[in-house]
Amino acid sequence: RTFDATEADFFYVPSYAICLQVGGIFDRPDLDVHFQNLVSNLRYFNRTMGRDHIFSFHYIDLFPSWRKFISRSIILSPETE
Repeated sequence: RTFDATEADFFYVPSYAICLQVGGIFDRPDLDVHFQNLVSNLRYFNRTMGRDHIFSFHYIDLFPSWRKFISRSIILSPETE
C-alpha cells in the first residue's frame, strides 16, 4: 500500500454497479454513461492504458461498453450464487 499514487503498482476501482441499479440511483443506460465518465476521470488510467487498474463487477453487463473503455484492465467478478 502506498499513499503516493505515482508509486502504486495497481489501482482498485470499486464499482458497486448492482447496488447503484437496485438502489434506484441509476437505470441501466445511465450506469453505462456513469462508468464511461468514471473511467475518463481516472487520473492514472492512461499511464498504462488501464492495465494497472482493477475493477470489480458482479454483473459486467451493467457496463455494456466495458470492452471499449476497460478492455485491458483487470476485472474481478465475484461469484454471487
